[in-house]
Amino acid sequence: MADVAAAIRHTPKDLLVGEHIRQHRRTMRLARGGVTTLAILLVIAVVAALIAVSQRNNAQNQARVATARQLAALAVSDLSNHFDLAQLYAVAAYRMDDDAQTRSALFQAVTASPHLVRMLPIGAQMGVVAGASTARVVVAGTNDGRLLRWDLDHDAISQVRVGTAKITGIAVDGTGRRIVASDASKIFIWNGDNGAQPVVLPIPQVLPSDSLPQQHKLLAISPSGNTIAAIQQSASGDGKLLVLDGATGHVLRSTAADPAWFAIGLPDDTTLNTANGAGSWSHLSVASLTVTDSGAQLGTPSDAYYCCGFSADAGYSVWAKYDTVNVIADQTSPPAGSSNSPNPTAAVPLAYPDRFAVSTDGKEVAVSGGGALYVASTSGDSENPAQQLSGTGNVDAITFVGGSHQLVSASGSTLMFWDLDQTSRVTTGPAVDATDTSNAGDQPLISVSPDGTHIALSGDYTDSPLTSSKGNFVVENVGASPPAVMVTAPFTDAVPVWSPDGSRLLLIGSASDAGYSAVQWSAGQFQGAWHTPNANTPVAARVSPDGQRVVVVSDHGDIQVRRMSDGAVLTSVGGGQQQIGANSFGTRNYAAISADLTTVYLVGSDSVVHVVDTATGQQHALPGSAALSVAAADDRLLVTRSDNSLEVWNTAGTQLVRTIPADAGYTPVITAIPGGRLVARLNDLGTVELWNSDTGAALGSFPLPFPIRSTGQPAWDSTAVAASQDGRELVSASADGAIVRWQLDPGAWVRLACATAGRDLTVDEWRGQVNDSPPDDLACRQ
Repeated sequence: MADVAAAIRHTPKDLLVGEHIRQHRRTMRLARGGVTTLAILLVIAVVAALIAVSQRNNAQNQARVATARQLAALAVSDLSNHFDLAQLYAVAAYRMDDDAQTRSALFQAVTASPHLVRMLPIGAQMGVVAGASTARVVVAGTNDGRLLRWDLDHDAISQVRVGTAKITGIAVDGTGRRIVASDASKIFIWNGDNGAQPVVLPIPQVLPSDSLPQQHKLLAISPSGNTIAAIQQSASGDGKLLVLDGATGHVLRSTAADPAWFAIGLPDDTTLNTANGAGSWSHLSVASLTVTDSGAQLGTPSDAYYCCGFSADAGYSVWAKYDTVNVIADQTSPPAGSSNSPNPTAAVPLAYPDRFAVSTDGKEVAVSGGGALYVASTSGDSENPAQQLSGTGNVDAITFVGGSHQLVSASGSTLMFWDLDQTSRVTTGPAVDATDTSNAGDQPLISVSPDGTHIALSGDYTDSPLTSSKGNFVVENVGASPPAVMVTAPFTDAVPVWSPDGSRLLLIGSASDAGYSAVQWSAGQFQGAWHTPNANTPVAARVSPDGQRVVVVSDHGDIQVRRMSDGAVLTSVGGGQQQIGANSFGTRNYAAISADLTTVYLVGSDSVVHVVDTATGQQHALPGSAALSVAAADDRLLVTRSDNSLEVWNTAGTQLVRTIPADAGYTPVITAIPGGRLVARLNDLGTVELWNSDTGAALGSFPLPFPIRSTGQPAWDSTAVAASQDGRELVSASADGAIVRWQLDPGAWVRLACATAGRDLTVDEWRGQVNDSPPDDLACRQ
């Protein structure tokens, strides 16, 4: 081929072959350059795409975080007026981004308004509610002509439409089964528990144009449900008192009604009460409708006051003026408060109250106005002030239900159920009596079993002269019945500790009558475990992760490492302290032990923190102001100072990680919560505060219940808190009070928030506050 080409082109063959090679090489260079260029461009395109995707993801993540924080802020701001929305926004924020701010908002949502049990949206405005006297059943009348019955024990709801007009009056029997209601032109009798259609009676109850519905109570039903009383009132103002058969509605008898009767009630099937809201009352015989007794309490002022509220049987009426609610009892109703005051009162900080309720025994009143709801005792006890039930918004109706400690309020289209005996929604299980401990002495000692199923509590005081040298001991079996057992312990001071597998519970003390230094709790009784004496009085103890060793610290700073099986002393470090801590009344918070048992932390009598090596006895002191208490976290040392600050150190006590300042007054009580970097502190007001030791931010707080057996001011220094090993629960116990378990699991908070709200967030509620598009699924319970 080269020969032919050379002849045709008149070019030497060697030159022609050399040129071909040069062209080939040039072509190959160009091809390789193109491939390289394309590869570079491809790499640039891929990198650009990755950068774009990363930027998009970062932007989406930033938007998601911003939206979550916006929802968290909305949740906190809505707690005072839109409580259901606050719960729903908090859940949505936490699910969108689990960070410190959204967790805090969720915790604040479920701990706010602790007496609120749950809410029930019913889809229509309400103006009247009534509660059964002996059962936890409440009935509401809507503005669109419906009656709704809510069985609180079973969370069962039944309803019936009786018309389209607004329900203006309602009453319910003692069991909540039979209901009587009115829409101003007709009366309805409804057996709400069996689904039967209501009986309709053409009996008008037209109120004067210048009066408010809450100022009148023109319907009554006896606790048995057999008798109904109603005031028939036409537009002309003429009134007639009717007694009806509770089942059929047949009129049994009637008489002219006194225009002054603002309220009627049936305490039983033989007596009918009337009241005018200004102190006048009368009793009529149901059989004859003749007055059997009457009287007047000169309690209302001659000038303006706020009126009125009535108990279900009209035996008590209430009115208010100058921030004081006054209770008027008819002559046969026992005074609700002091025997020296025929008209008990309750101070309620409302300048313009407009809704009232009083319990059937007259001992509790509920008052609302200006978007606030208060409940107060009429006992006149200044140490038991009115409590605000927050989160209601404007209240349209209130009623007590099932006694004097539970009530239901209606706000707009939502019912809210309140239990004044409920400590908080985040508590779990029933409260159990704590040990009786002197308010001036140490707090009890708590130890939670590794699986969280048992709580051991040890106290050092009893008022029984037969056992004054002994201590009290409680073991709570979580979820069992009975939930706890209290026995006399063999020690006056003792520290309970569990083995890592929860199979053994030791009570380590000074010395028992039988000569034991530690006893084991088994099968409902104590058995001897250790014979070798402990050094002085134990105040802290901790078991090694393998369950082989126990470190015991005494009130004089003595440290013993002992074998758990038989108590043999493996190593011992003398304390050298006259007594740890500067407060002679308590030593519980002056000693702590690291999780690996290598280090003990002591607050000396000089208020200096000493860090002691349990193997060598070597120690050093932490710098800083006077220390109040110490606690050992997973990998941190916590120190509280006299200026109320909280210091976070490494476990060796050689590096200060963070100082969390505080301006509130605190007790020495502090505990670390495993797994979540949370620290629980108890302030002087009896409120537990939760802090993040990594960020220094506050998660939230909750008040402890007042000690139920305390005879004076609660001594919060005699209160203890401890956490379960999985960090999901915090346990508190107060002297002469109760053992209370508090849920710290965010998953549990979500479930509580959803159950409280009783509904889901709507698309309109999302779009009305949030610029971002709503998730596909807004269901709260997922």
